[in-house]
Amino acid sequence: MAEYKKIKGYTIQVTDTDPIVFTGAWASGGSLNTARREPAPAGTQTANIQMGGSAGSKNTVESYDGSSWTELTEVNTGRTRAGGAGTTTAALFFGGGTGPSDFNVSNETWDGSSWTEVANLNTGRQYIAGAGTNTAAFSTGGQTPSVTDAVESWNGTAWTETTEINTARSSKAGAGTSTAMIVTGGLEPSVSGKTELWDNSSWTESGDLNTARYGPGLSGTTGFALAFGGSPNPKAVAESFNGSSWTEVGDLGTARGELGGSPSGSGVSALAAGGNTPGGVVANTEEWEVPGVTKTLTVS
Repeated sequence: MAEYKKIKGYTIQVTDTDPIVFTGAWASGGSLNTARREPAPAGTQTANIQMGGSAGSKNTVESYDGSSWTELTEVNTGRTRAGGAGTTTAALFFGGGTGPSDFNVSNETWDGSSWTEVANLNTGRQYIAGAGTNTAAFSTGGQTPSVTDAVESWNGTAWTETTEINTARSSKAGAGTSTAMIVTGGLEPSVSGKTELWDNSSWTESGDLNTARYGPGLSGTTGFALAFGGSPNPKAVAESFNGSSWTEVGDLGTARGELGGSPSGSGVSALAAGGNTPGGVVANTEEWEVPGVTKTLTVS
């Protein structure tokens, strides 16, 4: 077998988490049937669900298959600024409100055909960051009406209060799982760039976003994530997280805030849906892709 130091001129595939070689770009996807802002997102880039939000009706739900959106059965209680978790066939929709002073405790589960009301949150709140599955989810922070650091965990049957985030915030983004979650951005009430990571026992503060913002989209894990868009002044900026710090990458084609993301997706495959722009609420979708690249390894 040849020694590594003697190998020359071989082409290798770079891993999809290479922070230097891998660069991505946003491409247009299918548009939502109903333009909306502040939906509760769940799922991945190619299997995504956006629930409620400030749309024509706060009850509307749509799923994405990687090319087009399909309207699903409406939720029982229409809400905006709610939390979401799960998949297109098994989702969870919790909290939010019908208006600025409604801090709802409602919690609904989706089985692929219908919505069922299940055990309520302990504390009604809006502007929630959620993540996980419809049997193991987290509801973090939000507004009650005061900004809160409260966190609740869902086990498929009931919500239980658990370890608070370090900094009380509303309008932040969440992604990952109930045992490994990332939250970033938000309002404290000042605009925040703070990032916190959950390791199934405690929250740890990590590197701040380069551009503080509230209402961004988020996709990925505690070790590798992508944050995009946000407010105030709807933004196009996107940043990649490597587990400790954020790096600016390619901008969205449409600057927007209060958009839907793909919290169960990855840092190399994300979805940006709807949101608020300087011209109003939009329906367009963008997909983040990092193509496979190769490079030549030369050993002298």
